Amino acid sequence: MIRRMQQWIQASKIGNWVSTIQPGERLNMILGKLPLRRRLALVFFGLLLILLVALGALITLTEEHALLSNEADALRNQVNLVQRSLPRRAGPPSTTLPSDTTAIPSDVLLELDGVTQRLTSGEVRASIFSTAGALIVTGDNSFAPIVSPTADQLNAVVSAKEAQSSYLVDYAPDGSRQLVLIAPIVYEGQMVGLLVVSTPTAPFDNTVFVTRIVLAIGIFLALGIAAALMWVLVGAALAPLTQMQQTSTRIAEGDLSLRLSEPGTDDEIGQLARSFNYMVAQLEATFARQQHFIADASHELRTPLTALRGSLEMQMIGAAQDDPAAHRRLIRGMWAETRRMQRLVDDLLTLSRIDDHRLELRPEPVDIIALMGDICEETNHIATGQTIVAEYRDNFEAENIQTILVDPDRLRQILLNLITNAIKYTPENGTIAIAARLYNQSSAIEFSVRDTGIGIPADALPHVFDRFYRVDFARARQGKQPGGSGLGLAIVRGLVEAMGGSISIKSVEGQGTIATFWLPVHALLPVTIEEHAGV
Repeated sequence: MIRRMQQWIQASKIGNWVSTIQPGERLNMILGKLPLRRRLALVFFGLLLILLVALGALITLTEEHALLSNEADALRNQVNLVQRSLPRRAGPPSTTLPSDTTAIPSDVLLELDGVTQRLTSGEVRASIFSTAGALIVTGDNSFAPIVSPTADQLNAVVSAKEAQSSYLVDYAPDGSRQLVLIAPIVYEGQMVGLLVVSTPTAPFDNTVFVTRIVLAIGIFLALGIAAALMWVLVGAALAPLTQMQQTSTRIAEGDLSLRLSEPGTDDEIGQLARSFNYMVAQLEATFARQQHFIADASHELRTPLTALRGSLEMQMIGAAQDDPAAHRRLIRGMWAETRRMQRLVDDLLTLSRIDDHRLELRPEPVDIIALMGDICEETNHIATGQTIVAEYRDNFEAENIQTILVDPDRLRQILLNLITNAIKYTPENGTIAIAARLYNQSSAIEFSVRDTGIGIPADALPHVFDRFYRVDFARARQGKQPGGSGLGLAIVRGLVEAMGGSISIKSVEGQGTIATFWLPVHALLPVTIEEHAGV
């Protein structure tokens, strides 16, 4: 049954899909389904397990190496004591050793047999081999097996530049693990054999095994305690995230007044909580501005729509059919209200493009003096008795800089909005002056529009760039002056900033107002995003 299911899975698309997933991806898929608290606990637990196991392995390997080294040193000391009892003669030892035992004198064999007998005790067994691996002499010890090193191991000791002993761990014919010490035997200045001393490593292995058991128990207890502590600590650390999730759900339902309780720590959780609160505050302010914007736009559109509706009703009932003059007044009023709505819609569209960074700018070289002359001539036609003049500072013409790279249509729109706004609040015998001069070591051009009007109250200055903000509705619509929508200065600031500049307004109530903005001269305009098709 199980085999049939496996064959079905392999033959189906599920089997192909599973086979294409890498092991790392499978682990991510499995962990991704777990809560963050469990994932962090598993990661910490896994890292701690790896570190503790590595530490335990290092401890046991170090202990085993130390025990074997100490035992090898003890055997080496015994070998050295025995070798000192052998006769010596002056001169360097010969590096040749007869591989045939019959070539060794009987008195030498007798001495070698004595060496093995003195070293053999308990489970220690001593043997003497030739370089060819032939067993020459072995100690009488039936309890310890004979360990026969390989020819390579013997040749490594023979070919050494100095007569030094070395030890290794090998297995005896009976399968027991043995510590083997190989040392050269020098007799009367000549190397006559290789001494092989072996002892079982069972005592050391038992000691290392006990250490491993103790370490395993300690690691198990440490992991248990660490797991319990990790679960509690991770839960406490992630508590703000849980609160954040609950709060964000309530915020998504529309309650933007909620805020997280920020922890007193300056860690990542605390920074995230503060950033979250800042984000919600910005959202609340944005939604409030949006609602206020919609309410103001609806209010501005309601007046012309009401006027149009009334005029249309008069036309429908034929109230002005017998009075051509009244009929023309109704038509002119409807046309004026339509133009007013068109201006409002155009202003809203411009602000929307500025907000979405979709305002299209077409920079080109512009003659500033010619442009300001045209604007003065154009605005003098709409002035109601005010005098509009253009001023140029000496350094502007002295530097012979009359052309800047700018969007002429947007610059004209900025100046016209400022001058039109000044006309509204300047008496008929007042003066409006537009000026341009080099600024900041000729890196920018400063434009200003100065009037001798009624000025702006000090408490209203911080809000003059707000959308739909009007200082005084009565003043804005008094007499024959057209009323504004309160979007002109907001559009001016958006256009100036989009062209890489800045703007400010200073005013003294009863004395006049001066609006100043700065645009770069030499640098290209900031990169802009073209308007989307159909917008």
